Parts: sequence; C-alpha cells; structure tokens
Amino acid sequence: MLVFLVPLIIGISFINIYYLIISAIIFPFFFYAQYRRPVISRNLLKSRQFSLISIASFLESFAFFLCFTP
Repeated sequence: MLVFLVPLIIGISFINIYYLIISAIIFPFFFYAQYRRPVISRNLLKSRQFSLISIASFLESFAFFLCFTP
C-alpha cells in the first residue's frame, strides 16, 4: 500500500506527472494485492453503520479543509 500511496500523494501535492505515472503503473498490482488480502475486511465494508461513519468523517474533513484553503 505504501509503494502505491507515496508516489500518488507526492504526484498530487506537487503536481508532478512522473509520480502520477508511477502510481498509475503500480495501481494494478495494488488492486490485485488488496483483492487477495484486503486491509479492511469486506464484511466491515458491508456494514451500514461503518459506511455512514466513513461518509460523515469524509464530509467533516472535506468541510474543514475547504474552510482553510487560500
């Protein structure tokens, strides 16, 4: 997961096309690895309570960072 996320975050943060290309190349391997041994259990993702909490957390973070954007 780290091998995929670090180039993606660097590519987005610094708008660097090379890191975005690297993360795009790594993505199929990341997807396959997560399909075989997921970090978050599929049963947990089917839980309505977990899904609602995740959505609420995303919206809270989105609103927080939207207010502090220059």
